[in-house]
Formats: sequence, C-alpha cells, structure tokens
Amino acid sequence: MLISFSATNFRSLKEKQTIKLEAASKYHDDDEDKLKNNLFESDKKNSLKLLKSAAIYGANASGKTSLIKAVYAFNHVAMCFDGDEKGAQKRSRGKSISDYDPFLLDKKTATQPTEFEIDFIAEKVRYVYSFSYDSQKIHREKLEFYFKGKKELIYDIQLGKKDVLKTEFTDHFEGKKERALDIFENTKNNLFLPLNINEDGNKFLNPVYDWIGEKLIIEDDHDSFLQTASWIKKDPKNKVNALKILSSIDPNIIDFEVEEVERKIPQSIAEDLSIPESLKDEMKKFPLVKFKTNQGAYFRESQLSDGTRSIFSLCSVILPILQEGGVLFFDELEKSLHPDALLQVVKMFHDPKINKGNGQIIFTAHNDILLEKEFGVFRRDQIWFAGKSQKSGASEIYSLSEFPVPTKKRDNIVERYRNHAYGARPLLKNFYW
Repeated sequence: MLISFSATNFRSLKEKQTIKLEAASKYHDDDEDKLKNNLFESDKKNSLKLLKSAAIYGANASGKTSLIKAVYAFNHVAMCFDGDEKGAQKRSRGKSISDYDPFLLDKKTATQPTEFEIDFIAEKVRYVYSFSYDSQKIHREKLEFYFKGKKELIYDIQLGKKDVLKTEFTDHFEGKKERALDIFENTKNNLFLPLNINEDGNKFLNPVYDWIGEKLIIEDDHDSFLQTASWIKKDPKNKVNALKILSSIDPNIIDFEVEEVERKIPQSIAEDLSIPESLKDEMKKFPLVKFKTNQGAYFRESQLSDGTRSIFSLCSVILPILQEGGVLFFDELEKSLHPDALLQVVKMFHDPKINKGNGQIIFTAHNDILLEKEFGVFRRDQIWFAGKSQKSGASEIYSLSEFPVPTKKRDNIVERYRNHAYGARPLLKNFYW
C-alpha cells in the first residue's frame, strides 16, 4: 500500500515533489459519503485512510511523465538492475548508474545527486525507504519503519567527504551487514538493500525488497498485448476475468482463444552457447490470439480497433493488482480509450467488489471528463496537477485539495480547470505561416 512517493532533482523535477495517497485530513465535500469507496483503511495497526486512485493532469512537457519515470528509476536502482539482470547483481567497480538523469537547466543541480523516498506498508509494517545517487555512486541510503506509532531508524549509510563511509545500524537491524558494506565501500555504486536480502535474521529487508519488486508496477509503453496473451495461457481463470473486462467495454467480443505457434528465433541467438536451450525453446513459442465476435467472425490482433487492443493489453496489468493488491503507475492511461472506457477502468479500482486487493493506481491524463462532478469519480484529494515554471523550467506537482473549496455549493472543477484557475494547462499561441 503506497502512502507517498517523492523525487528530487530528476528530469524536470528540480525541488522535492511528492505524490500522496493518504486521504486529506481535512476534507469537506458534499459528495464525500458518495465517494467513500474511493478510499480504504490500511489496517488496524497503522490505521491510515488511503486513496485507491489519483489522476495527474497537466500540459505537455509539464512534468507528468517525469514523475512516472522517477518511479521507474527508483524501482530500477532499488532492484539493482545491471543491464538485463535483476536482483543482487552487484555493479562492478566504476560502472555508472544509468538511471541518473538530473535537472539540467541549473548548473548546480546538473551535477548534484538525485534523491527518492517512498513511504509504504508491506506485511502490515510501515516503511520509509530513501536513497540518493549520481552516475558514479550512492551518496546515502536510509531505511526507517514505524514502531509503536513512531518512526524509528533501521539503518543509515552515507558516503561523506572524500568518500568516507559513515554508518548507523540500530538495534532494530538484526541481519548480517559486513559483506554488503564491504561491497558498498569498495564499489560506491551499489545499494545496501539488494545486496543484503535473504540473509539470516534479516526480518526487514526482504519485505521491502519484495514489495518494491513485486507490488510497485510502472507502465509507460502500453505494449502489453503479448504479455497479456502469455498471462492468460498460465491460468484459465485469467481468461475468464479478461473476457469480462473486454466484453464489458466492447460488447462485440464474446470470446477469444490463445494459441501457441512456433516461430524462428534470430540465428545469433540460436547459435549462442551461453543461452540455455530451455530458454531458446521458450523464445520460439509465440502466442496467437483470435477474437470471436457476436456475429461469429474471428479477428486477429491486427484487425482490432486500437481501443479494444488497449483494453486487452491492460488486463494483465490491472487484474493482478485488483485481485492481489499493489500500486500501478500508468502514463497516459487514456491512450486509445474512449472516455467512457476510461471511466470504466477507473471505477473498477473504486469498486470494492472488484478491487478486492485494495489495489491503487496513479495515472497521468489529459481528458478532463473524469473531473466532471456529474460522474462522481474523484474526491478533490485524488486530483493532482503538474505545472512548469516558465522562468526556471522546473515542474511542480500539487493537489486540488490545496486550493480552497468555492463557497457556492456546486464546484465546477472542469470549468475552473479550463479557465486556468489551477494552472497546469498549456499556454498556446496562434500559429501563422
């Protein structure tokens, strides 16, 4: 369960910017009771009211995508990806950290560290995990958790001046640390967390690592068609649930079949002795999907509308989160979707009968239909904006809940947004030849 995520000095995010999914403490709205399913109680131990969704609006190049990419970079570094490998694959000495992408419009920040912080709940324990880094080294890494309602330190590791290592491990840390610290001190470019998972007596690190790797999902390329086809082949229940979503949005589709056909793999891969034969066999399998319409005709993927294809692709991304929980960051969720289909997808997250895992979604969008009061989709604290300073070029992420509620009973959010009351809209100029 995500509480908040912050990014500093990453792409257009110069100053610290935070997206929060904790419900606003002071919330007054006529529709609050009608939208009670938009949030949920974390658990009795932490007793937090968390939002199931948040939408981020803004002009092109306002910083919306920078936030999504910041989450991706956080995940990439925290999981210790090195090339295409994942998990405890330590970076060799001198290897650069490829996810360093600072704010370049200021000479100072162009060489300063990027910093990420995430506040979340895993296995009923609330953690705050943060680290900062540049292209060559990790500057600082810290893990905290809430113990008896109070935030307490587990460990804090810093590279000070002249790369002098400073560490603080409290009594809450019960695992081994010598090997990981040795790697950290000698390479400078590895996080302590991924290097120290699975160690005996380490009751905190594995839940943190597993939650980041398995429950924090980032979707920004939208090309999940084959992923969904493979996902459906794994379990018959996946097909049943995917068909329910697909037919609810495109009634013409009444069934589909996924077949595995064999394809040739590149000769360079076939002759590569370092690739196991079992993996080569898997690469030869290609899922082919045929969709049956209510007229009895069959369509291939290439014959589908972009919208139907997008909905099918979404199934393997959103269904596991709705069923098992997790957090999905999605860039331009509305892509190729009719506004009504977009509404349908968001409402799935708000429906407790569908969203049994209390999954959460944070997405960027341009279509302001979701802001219409008549549809009753969002609370004010679920609506976020991204704006960019014309002077500095830096982005700012802020919530509608930060603005005073108009005194009149009906707050026309869409009208006010279109009239630039909240910023985050493009300032366009007329074009002439």
